Amino acid sequence: MDTLGWKIRVLRKARHLTQQQLGNGRLSASLVSQIEGHKTFPTPATLAILAERLGVDAEYFDEYARVNEQLHQYRRAKSLFESGNYRDAFAIYEDLISGENKDLKLLSLFSEAAECQYRLGRLDDATALYNRTVVAALEQNNAALAIHTYYRLGNIQRKRNLFSLARMYWMRAHAVLRQHPEMSMPVAVKVHTNLGRVNYLLGSYESAKRYYSMGYREAATLIAHFDQAVIVQGWANVLIENAEYSVAREMTERALSLYQSERHQRGINQCRLNLAVILRREGKTKEAMDMLTSFLRDPQFYRDPIRHAQALSERALCSLALGNPEEAWKDAELFMYMADSDKETWLTLQATVAEVCVHLRKYGEALDIVRQTLDSLPMAPYPIKLKLKQLYSLALAGSQRLEDALEVAIM
Repeated sequence: MDTLGWKIRVLRKARHLTQQQLGNGRLSASLVSQIEGHKTFPTPATLAILAERLGVDAEYFDEYARVNEQLHQYRRAKSLFESGNYRDAFAIYEDLISGENKDLKLLSLFSEAAECQYRLGRLDDATALYNRTVVAALEQNNAALAIHTYYRLGNIQRKRNLFSLARMYWMRAHAVLRQHPEMSMPVAVKVHTNLGRVNYLLGSYESAKRYYSMGYREAATLIAHFDQAVIVQGWANVLIENAEYSVAREMTERALSLYQSERHQRGINQCRLNLAVILRREGKTKEAMDMLTSFLRDPQFYRDPIRHAQALSERALCSLALGNPEEAWKDAELFMYMADSDKETWLTLQATVAEVCVHLRKYGEALDIVRQTLDSLPMAPYPIKLKLKQLYSLALAGSQRLEDALEVAIM
């Protein structure tokens, strides 16, 4: 970028002047250095002195002064952003984007303005700006930025529970990665891990396994043990849904080992919990119940509210399988209002409460829970949505609304 400071320095060197000689007793060498280093902006009077000493008209610097002012504004926006003042930072970015700024990098402006909007919770505006970033990045053959931006766009849509849209953006990132096999990027692991996860949530289990496999190979190349643990754990969840319990157990134990090597307690807790889920799904309900009761005595679970709630929910399901709905209800009363900050866990808990209500023949309560749950979060993950739909049908049948139940069952 041809800035004012840069041009003054070029002219000074072309005339074989030191900074002190350029100042000529009227300006200090320190001030000249700051101007050339873009640390200060010269006043019109100072600029006239410099022009005279360099043998050019003062108007010669007008264009460079404009660029210098833009650079100053850009740095001001960056400073505001880094201090957390996203609103004022965005106002400056917006002015720079709308003005004549051919010397500033539009890619940086779009991307940083989009991040401001995201931090302000303006997800639609952030999405629009990130999309402009992608277009500009692809036009300039900046594949790395395009991939990172697609990944960011997918995260925004996931935050909004728009799983299909999130998958679309991550698929676009995957497509750019395939066009550039020479690029080895840590973000590729995240893209493929998220594609595995979102396909699992959408019920596309074979696709989920394929992308988890890609992510695992990339994470292994980078020796990223934590990423490997997350991937293997997610992969095991897919296998559980496919009733491939033996392989699911092996993968869960591998994930547990990786989490232990990273000393990641939440991951350790989740894997231990998933092993109990596998036991219940295999029909080894009493063994699963004993394992869960042991977990719930462990202080590590009390310090992890999400896993604590999940363990209570899973134990309630074991009680139902063992024909003890009253015991299940005791656990349901404990976890009913826990972990509401985690949407997926909250959905799972509500599904368990509804199932307990069905077993206790509280069909009206079960119907209310399912309706309220789906109304509050219509884009529920496929496994949970399927279970809620089945519970709704059972509750309708139990309340003798058989025609409605049949209609739900065949949807």
